[in-house]
Amino acid sequence: MGKGPTGTSESTDNEPEEEEPKVHPDQTDFDEHDTLENDDPDQEETPTPPAGGGGGRGGAGGGGGPGAAPVTPGGEEAPETDEPEDEPEKKSPEADEPPEPPEETEQSEETDDTEDEEEDEEPEEKEAEIIVYTDPWDITGWGNEPDLRRLQETFGDKLTIEYDVLPARTIEEWKGDTEMPTVDGPDLPESTADSYRALTAAQEQGLAREYLRRLRIAALSEGRDIESEDILVELAAEVGLDAGQLREDMANVDIEVPEPVEETPHMEVTIADIPHFWTENIEFGRIFGRMVGEGVQPQPTGRMIPQFVAEYEPVTTAEVAETFELDQVQAAEELRQRENVVSRDFGSGTFWFPI
Repeated sequence: MGKGPTGTSESTDNEPEEEEPKVHPDQTDFDEHDTLENDDPDQEETPTPPAGGGGGRGGAGGGGGPGAAPVTPGGEEAPETDEPEDEPEKKSPEADEPPEPPEETEQSEETDDTEDEEEDEEPEEKEAEIIVYTDPWDITGWGNEPDLRRLQETFGDKLTIEYDVLPARTIEEWKGDTEMPTVDGPDLPESTADSYRALTAAQEQGLAREYLRRLRIAALSEGRDIESEDILVELAAEVGLDAGQLREDMANVDIEVPEPVEETPHMEVTIADIPHFWTENIEFGRIFGRMVGEGVQPQPTGRMIPQFVAEYEPVTTAEVAETFELDQVQAAEELRQRENVVSRDFGSGTFWFPI
């Protein structure tokens, strides 16, 4: 068989012109200098495919390249196998470099993670605190006790109520409208210095709140002179204070101001970290709405009337009526029916104690 003028082999009936040579697996590592021995002078030379090609036809060459058909030692082509033809993948110059994810994808994933974390987090539980600045002669503070009791029972651990003693003061007039038991027109003291000393000394023994309540009952319901040291010591013993220790501690309490001054009872309130300043009488409904509106959720204590009496003893009928949403007649009837509750009169009012 002769060669054409271009150096390529003429096609024969046994080799279709468009059929591409098969690539034998053992030929994929041929070196460009390797040649095949051909004892048959009439054997056609197999063209070498272009560099990087996968079986295309190109210019003449004497060696078998990656696309050459396998040849047996006798010069005959090896039989074709059923293995599929391997075609090299076309790769771009940057094919081996991993693609960088776009920044927007990272930000989107971070946003999704943040949203998932926010969904997992429970809403922050907000709380409230009421500090009552008062003393035993504070008729307004005495009248606020039913509403404070109901707030405490409604919000439970979400509300803290504390009492702080006002400095010694003068009281020029008696004013206040309350359903709590009070005497008509008590004798007002020239100074509250002695009761201030007694309440401050009681803090050392940890019963200042109970002592404040007993002094209020004595001053406002019974009309007793609680600026007398002897009466102060007597009432201290009633609530469980060490009377002798109280008298000794009273002598060591310094009055905060040289002369008694006018000081207004008030409440300093913090609801969900928002400060408020309240004076005069308070109303449960308005404060409830303010607290819920600022994120403090109710957490009722669930106490029944006997447990309520034991917690705040002695309690008034007005406090039970306000807390359990009864009128005073109904509240008194409920209290009388309790076998573990007993009443005791103090001056102008009836108070209830646990048995």
